[in-house]
Amino acid sequence: MLIEQPQLRPEVSIRWLTIACFEIRVGDFRIVIDPCIGESPRAPFGPEVIEGADIVLLSHTHWDHITDLAYVMEKFHCPVLCGELSAPALIEMLNANPHDVYPVTPNLELDFGGARVRALFARHTNQHCTHADLTDPAHQRPWVNTPQRLACGNFGDLEYRDYLITTPGGLKIMFWGSNATPEQLGIIRELKPDIAIMQFTKQTPEDLAAMAEAGSVKVLIPHHMDLAMSEDVYLPRIAEMERAVHARVPGCTVITPERLRWYHMGLSVWA
Repeated sequence: MLIEQPQLRPEVSIRWLTIACFEIRVGDFRIVIDPCIGESPRAPFGPEVIEGADIVLLSHTHWDHITDLAYVMEKFHCPVLCGELSAPALIEMLNANPHDVYPVTPNLELDFGGARVRALFARHTNQHCTHADLTDPAHQRPWVNTPQRLACGNFGDLEYRDYLITTPGGLKIMFWGSNATPEQLGIIRELKPDIAIMQFTKQTPEDLAAMAEAGSVKVLIPHHMDLAMSEDVYLPRIAEMERAVHARVPGCTVITPERLRWYHMGLSVWA
């Protein structure tokens, strides 16, 4: 239930920017996830809207998750977490200081003071094509126009990291981009996150409902809808997904996120 006038200081505040990019505040600690904003086809703003970043979490190194990474790292002087296979290609593409890139393996948990972050094993949604198809220049986005960017894209096909963020108060926030496969449901079942930020593109409404049920999720926020879909397409899908979730997890709050709008969460959820 959304409450218009909060009476409590939120434990965490979350806002969706576009595609898979989120900004999360845990007290004064700032987390940015998958910064691709300026290249988004439907966001009428750029990365300058990001208010702060103490760390950046990358799910994978496809173009639609990293195009504003250099901007964020330079502006906020923050480290970035990514999969260990992707890290060398990412460092080369950015010409970054390797000290600023944290190659994270599955189940590695790091305490950054303002929050603990645990990396999770995941898989990219099935693209139903071969490596040759994926690397065909005819299929590449205009942004993928250098060997370094192509290498990042290749690793993005293979390697994926989801994340579990735990606040000092013990609130668990899961960022998720995978399918409802048995091994992924098993991971969610073990995590039992309070808040689940879940990709909703190729996944069906029943997929998200199954994942919410597996984790006994209290709050679900979908993302990545707007890369290939307009609002008139994805809003009805979210409504259908919400019905499917409530059929399995009646107490779960499903948020239909609006770009740039902060959602504040603790004992309650409000906007």
